[in-house]
Parts: sequence; C-alpha cells; structure tokens
Amino acid sequence: MRNSLERNKASINCIHGCLAGGAIGDSLGLAFEGLSRERGKNILGYPFPNRLLFGHGMVSDDTEHACMTAISLIKSHGDPKIFEKELISQLRIWFLCLPPATGIATAKACLKSLIGITPKRIGANSAGNGPAMRAAVIGCTINNLDAIKRLIKVSSRLTHTDQRSEDGALLIALGAHWSRKNPEKDFRLFFNYLETSIKLSEDSPFRDGLKSLKDSLAEKQNTLLFAEKIGSKRGVSGFIVPTTLAALHAWLANLNNFEKTVIDCILCGGDTDTVAAIAGSLAGAYVGYDNIPKKLGKKIIDHPFSYKRLSLLAIDLEQPPSNAENQPWLGIRWILMPFRNLILVLLILLHSLRRMGPPY
Repeated sequence: MRNSLERNKASINCIHGCLAGGAIGDSLGLAFEGLSRERGKNILGYPFPNRLLFGHGMVSDDTEHACMTAISLIKSHGDPKIFEKELISQLRIWFLCLPPATGIATAKACLKSLIGITPKRIGANSAGNGPAMRAAVIGCTINNLDAIKRLIKVSSRLTHTDQRSEDGALLIALGAHWSRKNPEKDFRLFFNYLETSIKLSEDSPFRDGLKSLKDSLAEKQNTLLFAEKIGSKRGVSGFIVPTTLAALHAWLANLNNFEKTVIDCILCGGDTDTVAAIAGSLAGAYVGYDNIPKKLGKKIIDHPFSYKRLSLLAIDLEQPPSNAENQPWLGIRWILMPFRNLILVLLILLHSLRRMGPPY
C-alpha cells in the first residue's frame, strides 16, 4: 500500500512538472517570440524575470493546448475515439474565444470543424509544430507505448496531416515517457530507448536530425551552436523539425537543470514560446514539479489555465475520476476567455510597438 502511494506521488509529481514546466517555458518565451536572437538580447536582455509585464507573465496557446489535451485525456480515460471527440470539442470552444495567436493549420482545422466537416478530414497538410505542443502530456500520462502512439496519431492528424508533424510529436511524447519511466542521467540511454520504440521512414528528416543531435550532445555543444548547425541561426522556426530537435537538445544537454533548459531555448530566438514550452515540459517531467525553481512559476498570472490549478489537473490525470463531467477543473469558465484574450492582445501590441524602437 505504501509503495503504491509513493508511486502515485511520483507520477503526479512528473505530470505536474510536465504541465508546469511547459507553462513556465511558454510564459518566459512569449515576450521574445518572433525576435531573432540578437534583437531579443538587445531589446529584452536576459529572459528572467518575466519580460511580458513588469516581471509578470501570461501563457499562450502552447499551455492552452497542453491543458486541453489533458482535459480530453481525463474525460476519455485514454480511449482514442472519445479522446478525438473531446479534443476537437475543446479546440472549437477555444477557437471561438478568439485566441490572439494560433497556427494556420490549427485555425483551418477549427474552422472546418465548426462548419460540420468530420474530424478525419479537417487536418491540413502542414508540418507545423502544433502537435508537439500537445504531445508531452500524453507521453508522461499514458503508460502503454502503443496507446501513446495511437493518441499522438489522433492528436496530430486533427490539425496536421503531414507525417513529419506526427513524427515530431511522437518524439516529444517519447521523451516525456522516458522521463517518467527511466530517469537516467545519461542522454545516450534516451537514444537507446528511441531505437526500440520508434521506426522512422527512410526519408524522414528526423533520421539525420537525431544523428546530428546525438553527435552534438556527445561533443557537449550548447543549444545555440546546435541551432545554427541545423539552419536556425537567427531563430528556431515554427516548422516541426527544428522545433523538435532544438527542444530535445536543450533538454538533453541540461538534464538536471530545468532553468537552463528553458533559457537556452529562448536565447535561440524565433518561435521562443513554443520551443521553450516543449523543452520545459520535458525538463519538468524529468526533474518533477518539486525540483522546478518556485520563482519561475510564481509570477504567472492567467485564467482559466492558471499555473496554480495545474496540480489539480495532474492529480486527475494520474487518478481519473469516474465522472469527469463533475470535476471542477473541467468546468472552465470559457465565457471569460475572450476578455482574457483581449488583455493578451493589448500586451502583444505594446511589445510590437516597443520592438520598433532602439536599440537596433
């Protein structure tokens, strides 16, 4: 009985760390999104404390997608068909609340769903990084590897039908799953785990990408140098391949240092909130919530996906309630989301105006 309780606590700590780590990476990276590494450094300097609003921050679609995925997992109890239904329902409501930023493929999928097109036909032929935003929470919550693959396929193809997006999302999910099952300190063991868990097609860009990643880690290169090596000299784009590889590198290069994992992603420039959110999810799952520096999350102010409520979500993911419909977390006050989104839009506009000024 005692061993069972300890295992539950460890699992909840891992899931909570995954969600909280993603939210921290998302929040810290949001102010730097779209800036090259040089411009971000000149205007905003070091990523901590939070640069969005006087040391405080909010989260973006990265955290929202992770939370919606978690809610769908709870309500479906991991059943792929129910999970698909719940996730698209969450995405529709989220889209109607006018999020200030969303990927083109995700927006198209939501619009198609709203006009009655079936989930099997709403995904766009895109290799964007949306599926990777939803992947880590699946990997650290679900025990069975085959079940993870099925759920990743469902989650990915709802919005992105390109095989590269599914492969990238699966790699992130496997990273979170390895973090929960095998908290080893040697990054090479993660690559051994990948070899037995996934088979990439001969033409997959991840085959060469993972080799470059492993070589870079063996040479103890930092993430900035690795990003340059894979063609992201000015910043990591929203394309799934560099996003996945950069996030994995930042995490594996700093396995026991959550803060450095997130900061290294942000300093790369580009799609900083997404890359830092994905890497933060992996790092958080690896070290566990209890080992994430408390100072990094305490300044996040947001609703309804608030940082403080992520623990409730983690508990329900590890111990799904029999009647998920009645759970307080699942009764998100969607009616407040448009007003919250308006505040975020205004903050983004203020940052856009600031970016027009010196130093150049």
